[in-house]
Amino acid sequence: MNTKHEDSEIKEEFNNVVFVVGVGRSGTSLLQSMLHAHPDIMFPPETSFLRRYVANGKYGQLRQQLGISGLVEVLAQDEKIQRLNLSLVELEKGVCKEATGSAFYRYLLSTYIQKRKADEKTFIPWVGDKDPRCLEWMMLIWRIFPDAKVIHIYRDPRDVLLSKRKAAWSRSKPVMWHLFANSVQIKMGVADGKNRMPGNYHECSYEALISDPANTLHRICQFLSLSYDVSMLGYAKVSGELVSESEMEWKKETFGPLLPENSQKWRQNLTAYQCVLTEKLCSQVMGMGNYSPTEDRLSFWGHCKIRVWTVIFAMGQLIYRIVKVVKYENGKEKGSSTPTSGRLGPSLGKSRI
Repeated sequence: MNTKHEDSEIKEEFNNVVFVVGVGRSGTSLLQSMLHAHPDIMFPPETSFLRRYVANGKYGQLRQQLGISGLVEVLAQDEKIQRLNLSLVELEKGVCKEATGSAFYRYLLSTYIQKRKADEKTFIPWVGDKDPRCLEWMMLIWRIFPDAKVIHIYRDPRDVLLSKRKAAWSRSKPVMWHLFANSVQIKMGVADGKNRMPGNYHECSYEALISDPANTLHRICQFLSLSYDVSMLGYAKVSGELVSESEMEWKKETFGPLLPENSQKWRQNLTAYQCVLTEKLCSQVMGMGNYSPTEDRLSFWGHCKIRVWTVIFAMGQLIYRIVKVVKYENGKEKGSSTPTSGRLGPSLGKSRI
């Protein structure tokens, strides 16, 4: 596909798209539910389609290797895509029509929104997507959707570490794995957000969201050029549309009530070394949230270990970033697709931004 042509085409058709990103266990699901509760915003259930099928070029590769019927079968068996409740006929129609992952992704969003619009008979100006790890792929988001808004929610990295050590999907991984993921994702996300599209990038803290939700959501609505709606605080009523039964263990907070005290639990559950280690290795997000460091009582050797890890992390972040850029370039889609007519379905008007 001619990327320049594709980008300009998408820009015309997809103006009102908002992405929620952030390090895992930072409140992305809670924020998604709150936004979904707004009458002018609709989120489909999380599919991670951009990251799993577009960023790596997987959609195009499977379409070429397996053919249309083979790719349809793969997508139909994908548990996350199944949550969109699209029929086999709808999937096949999209695969036949769209040769690239980004074009098929537009088709997924459009089809999902149109089905929901038909059910609810309402106008929906904004469509959203939530994938925490797209914090690493914001350059892809803005290549495909040049006018997309991105909301980055962050949290005290010590509470993130504690939460990841408890969640079923992440507790088997070592502490250093979690700390590296936190540090590199924050570094990449903030750099891309503030340098590439500062006007389309917004940050908020998890602590502000749970302690002062109304004002925090007011600011987010301003960012989206929307009026604040009090229904956003009634997010628990719509969370069932987004959270599957298998995710309940680590997403139960989205069903309420809001827990203003759900912070600083690390004080009772992390060791002194783990606290200082996290503060040093995740110093960027510590500064973003003005989080207070603990009293440093580590030994000389404890500090030596942290200095070694700091050097290792700096080198690792550089390598990780290079690998991502290479994947981004190699994953750029080739071929062509039939242009879709109109915008993201009739329900989506032009941007009011």
